[in-house]
Amino acid sequence: MIVWWGSGENTVHLGTTEEKCCKVCEHDRPFNLILHYRYWGIYSIFNNVTQKNYMLVCDECQQENELDTREVEQTLESVPIPFMHRFGCLMFPVAAAGIIGVLFLIGQVTGMSSGVDYTGRGNAHVNEGQYDQAIADYNQALEIDPGDAAAYYGRGYAYENKGHYEQAIADYTLALEINPSLVDAYNSRGLSYIHAGQLDEAIADCTRALELNPSHAEAYGNRAYAHEDKGQYDQALADYTRALEIDPSNATAYNNRGLLYLTILRQIKNACADLKRACELGQCDSYKLAGQNGICR
Repeated sequence: MIVWWGSGENTVHLGTTEEKCCKVCEHDRPFNLILHYRYWGIYSIFNNVTQKNYMLVCDECQQENELDTREVEQTLESVPIPFMHRFGCLMFPVAAAGIIGVLFLIGQVTGMSSGVDYTGRGNAHVNEGQYDQAIADYNQALEIDPGDAAAYYGRGYAYENKGHYEQAIADYTLALEINPSLVDAYNSRGLSYIHAGQLDEAIADCTRALELNPSHAEAYGNRAYAHEDKGQYDQALADYTRALEIDPSNATAYNNRGLLYLTILRQIKNACADLKRACELGQCDSYKLAGQNGICR
């Protein structure tokens, strides 16, 4: 039995504050209050917010000023993070209890409970960026249960984040041999193929992920990046655009499409619009650089 787990991030716009003097613009400007947060958990059971950053962003120059989280939240009526990202489906305790019960029974019958424990602890290490510790725990889990697709996937993800792309590809492949419908394994293996310079394989994996889940925005974004590296700019543009249709809060897709418009397609107006939107969503480096070079104003 596979329990789906993973992480994500999001940006919440909390409105515009009163005008104040911007140290960069040296004029009174309105500032946007923005919350950027990351979360991790087991989908449909529980989630946990791992990082919160409140920022004041100048409406004109996009200068960011980080605020004290506790002080900001004392002024808010409620925490502006969706319930699902903070806690998960706590309204379905029976379902969670059922899954835990099944895992317990499997452990009693087959001796697999320790493997599940190692995989869970490996997932926690991944969440903390402790990839070597995670790999050690996944190794233990796989010694107990060589058929644990979640452990292969988690170990592949840890290798990928360490830059060991061949090992990551090997583990994603093993996970898919056990569970050929593991959508995220296709997408993640596609990304590792991109890093390894195997662009045709990357496109094939992202396409398979999209066949299994046509609403997988990240797979569209990764396939777009592979198309762009192959010089297939029309396909790249179409995939970035589709990713944004599915997930309009995807700052990376706006940033990458903006750079494609700027550096290859030479559509400056579209480029600046995308880079500005990416900055509004929390990725400002490209937009600031374009501004410094007089491209975007």
